[in-house]
Amino acid sequence: MSYLLITDYSEVDNRIAFDPKFRVTKENFQSLLFMTRFKPEEQELAKCQIERKENNCNHRFMKGYLVLTKNGKEALIGGTCGDKYFQLNEQYNIDKNWLEREIEISSRIEQITKTLDQKYLSHLNKLSEQLNIQRREIFQLKTLLPSSVRKELQNMEKSKNPSVYIEIQYSEISDDGKRVQKWVSDKIGSINGTHIWLYEENIGTYFQLLHNLEETVPEIQPTSNTQLKVLRGWCRTLESIHEIDTAVQKISKSLYDFLKYENLALVTFLTKSRAEREMISKMICSYVSDNDISNDPELLLNNIDKRIRQNYDNRNFRII
Repeated sequence: MSYLLITDYSEVDNRIAFDPKFRVTKENFQSLLFMTRFKPEEQELAKCQIERKENNCNHRFMKGYLVLTKNGKEALIGGTCGDKYFQLNEQYNIDKNWLEREIEISSRIEQITKTLDQKYLSHLNKLSEQLNIQRREIFQLKTLLPSSVRKELQNMEKSKNPSVYIEIQYSEISDDGKRVQKWVSDKIGSINGTHIWLYEENIGTYFQLLHNLEETVPEIQPTSNTQLKVLRGWCRTLESIHEIDTAVQKISKSLYDFLKYENLALVTFLTKSRAEREMISKMICSYVSDNDISNDPELLLNNIDKRIRQNYDNRNFRII
C-alpha cells in the first residue's frame, strides 16, 4: 500500500498539525498531502472541513484528502466536495493528479508482486498443458467426422440452436377414404458440447492470450520508475489467466458432454449419407466403451435407428 494513502482515521487524528475544527478556504489552501480511504465504520469520524458560509461543510466521507493550509494547519476534506470547491484551483488539480498517479503505481506494483509468484507460474504451465491436450483432442475429432457434419455443428454453435429434428411417417385416412402418408417433423434432442466446434472464436483466441502471457511474464520487472501505462498493461495481461482458466474449464466440459454416447448418437442424424453416418458410428465405437453398446459400426448405427423407431411406435423416419 502506498505511503501516500491513509486508510485509518487514527493516523490523521494523531498528527500534531491536524486540527479537526479548522476551516479550509480557497484563500488558505496550500496543497494536498495525502489521499484518504477510510473504513465504512470511520465515516462518521471523517468530516469535511471546507468552509460553508459560517460553518464547516461537515459532510461525512471515506474518500478524500488531508490538506496543508498556509498557516501550517492540516485538515480533512471530502473528495467530492473538494473537486467541486477547488475545481479551478491549479495546485489542487496538480496535487490530486499526482497523488492518484503515485498511489496507482504503488498499487499496481503491489498487485503484480503478489500475483507473480511460483504458484502463478505453475498454474500457467498447467493451463498451457491442458489447452494443448484439448487442442489435440479436438483436431483428432475433426479427422473422424465428415466435413458436412463439422459444418453443421459449427452452425449450431453460431446460432445457439443445437436441436436435432427428423421427420416421422404417419398414415391417415382422407375424407374420400384413401390412406395418405404424412411426414411430421419432430425434435429428438439437442447436441451438447458444440462449443468446441467453433474453434477460432472459442478456442484459438485463448491460445493467443496464453502466448501473450507466456511472452510477457519474463519481461515483468516492476519498479517505481516503470511507466504507469506499462504497469497497467502488465496487470491486464496477468489477469487474463482467469479468462484462460475459465475457457479451459468450459472446453473440458464441452468435450466431456460431446463425447457421451447419447450425444454422439444424435450426431448421426446430422447427415443423410449412410456412408457418413457409418463414419460417425465408427468414431462412436472408438470413443465409447460400454458393454451394452456394439463395437461394430454398422450394427451400432442400426441399433440407434431402431431405438428411434421404437420411440415412435415403430414408425418409419427420415433425416432432414
